[in-house]
Amino acid sequence: MIQAHNLFRSKLRLNVHIPPLITVKWLKMVKNKPKKETSGTKTARSIQNNASNIQDMIETIQNSIIDVTNQVAKTQLQHAQSISNFQVEYLEATKKVIQNVSDFQSTFLENNWNNFDNRTASYAEQIRSQVNTLAENFVKTCDIWNQIAINSIDISRENIKMYILAMTSKETYNKNLINTWNSSLIPSNTK
Repeated sequence: MIQAHNLFRSKLRLNVHIPPLITVKWLKMVKNKPKKETSGTKTARSIQNNASNIQDMIETIQNSIIDVTNQVAKTQLQHAQSISNFQVEYLEATKKVIQNVSDFQSTFLENNWNNFDNRTASYAEQIRSQVNTLAENFVKTCDIWNQIAINSIDISRENIKMYILAMTSKETYNKNLINTWNSSLIPSNTK
């Protein structure tokens, strides 16, 4: 290093004094500096302690996230049950309203039937037929949409299962990669 520095100084031929990079005083400080004695087991033990601390930290984070997920799952079930109960009560109320309206119409028509002539009978049959057809078509449509919704949910569940398998495979791959990397970089102490 000193030779390179002197060579650099001689090529520049400047009238500026450039101090040498390594001084005698610095060499004495380095030579007289007490060396720390380290044993191989102490270093291995500190590495093992650091790895243990990191592993404990990761396990704590993992357990905390699992606890939060379990709590969300618990409340999700409660919400789903509450929504389901609401839907049942709503549908029962809807049925009751429909029944009350049709009872009212029926009572109204029975009391006022004498105002209608014979043509209303044929119209009533056509309306009854069309209402039945409409109801059947609506029920079929609801069945089809219900099946589509169920199939979509089932497909989503299968996608989640595939995602879990992919993440498991990725974890295994990453562990193998880390083990391979560490085995090639860290020499084994089994000599």
